[in-house]
Amino acid sequence: MILLLIRKYLLIFSGTALMALNFTSCSGDANPSATPNNAESKVTLRIVCRAEFTDAEASEFPVDFFEKSLLAGWNRVDGGMEKEGPGSNVVITNGISSATTDENGEASLPEGNLTNLRMIIGEHTVALPDVSKHTTSAGTSNVVRYIQPAMSCHVDETCTDDCCTDTTTESTSEHNHETSAQVGPMDGRCNDYNGWFSDGINYPHSEFAKSLRNFIMSDCDRAFFQAECWRDHIVGGCWLVHGAGGCSRVLRHSWSYHKHNFPN
Repeated sequence: MILLLIRKYLLIFSGTALMALNFTSCSGDANPSATPNNAESKVTLRIVCRAEFTDAEASEFPVDFFEKSLLAGWNRVDGGMEKEGPGSNVVITNGISSATTDENGEASLPEGNLTNLRMIIGEHTVALPDVSKHTTSAGTSNVVRYIQPAMSCHVDETCTDDCCTDTTTESTSEHNHETSAQVGPMDGRCNDYNGWFSDGINYPHSEFAKSLRNFIMSDCDRAFFQAECWRDHIVGGCWLVHGAGGCSRVLRHSWSYHKHNFPN
């Protein structure tokens, strides 16, 4: 009799334990690897101004060109040079949800999907490259690098004496950079050739090495990130948005021709 009672209680205990086990399995995730509905994926948008040139073209640059350009934020890379900054205050979407990047170009998409990303600037929607993993001492982050060609708004005309070698000359000190200004009509052009290495001539794209040499630390180069003119390049060009000399005006520089000298 005692043995029968023991067997009965063992059967009841075993059944209860099995039911509890089944309940636990059913109440858990059907797919443990599935992403929760409220998951967020953080992404960092970087805008890259890139100038590509050959080794032959690079040989035409001044001896100290790359060393000084580094101080202006330009890094020598395979096949050219790059200047990189944050893609700040723009909307990023994955087609399901959207988020606005902060001043560092960072945003979180609540749906957690980082494929087929697009950037929205005004009425323009631009496809973004695939996300890449970037690892630092702070951890691993999702980075999107959008490459914008340097001097994409450059007017393909050679400057004449009428537009940039006027006899009137001014000297000013701007942001601790000595600036000698040759003041004259710009004839509808932008100051994308008045940088540290400039000889005062607006070369066409067919003479790319000379054109790039004059571009480094020109008003257009400075405004690309400082005034977020990279947005204008994406939506059709700074000419379309600001008109001639716009890059100089947003920096509060003279929009007549003036040359920036390398700070001593």
